[in-house]
Amino acid sequence: GAQVHNRTEIHPHWHERMEFLLMRKGELHLACGNEYMEIQPGDMVIISPNEIHAGQFVSDTAECLCLDFDLSVLKQMNDVDTNRLLDDLLYGRLRIQRCAHNFSVLNEQINRLHGY
Repeated sequence: GAQVHNRTEIHPHWHERMEFLLMRKGELHLACGNEYMEIQPGDMVIISPNEIHAGQFVSDTAECLCLDFDLSVLKQMNDVDTNRLLDDLLYGRLRIQRCAHNFSVLNEQINRLHGY
């Protein structure tokens, strides 16, 4: 599901779903695995399943859209190569590029959907 977070701290946690974070306002200092990132408005971060992550929003007005996605839903496609790729992502054998900076087109579309 998708949620908009506007709290000040993300405590260390992990989950079995892949997570997409889209920074909308303010700045987020994010530790994910062994990486530290400063996430700006328009940046999108992809967090792999079962990966420990934590963060601190720089201001009280920061806003981040979080979308958790269950990769196992895609395994119903019954394709051997796709299932192997999904298993590699689910069990941490494969990581994808973590951060896309200045994803402004997606941010604009989300603003329109939310009526901003």
